[in-house]
Amino acid sequence: MTYDKEGNPLAATLMDYLLPTAQEVPIIEYGHIETPALSNPGGHKGMGEGGAIGSVPALINAVGDALAPFGVTVKDQPLGPQQIFELLDGRSPVNP
Repeated sequence: MTYDKEGNPLAATLMDYLLPTAQEVPIIEYGHIETPALSNPGGHKGMGEGGAIGSVPALINAVGDALAPFGVTVKDQPLGPQQIFELLDGRSPVNP
């Protein structure tokens, strides 16, 4: 991204972005490397979206840590503003 002297982005709309086409994308070479896991008898490893599922628990734990000094224990999701207010009031949060 490019910015002006005041730090404002110069690409103000999606029309200002170059969308890559086949001409701009380089040729990608790939290979397979097999490395079995040593932590289990089958050598199996996890796959898929394992790296993406940690963000929600991390956020819930951060809110729980922030509310701990108030005697609040966060146990449920979703955890929106209404649920946080109810936890601070000492009521069980009503989840939608």
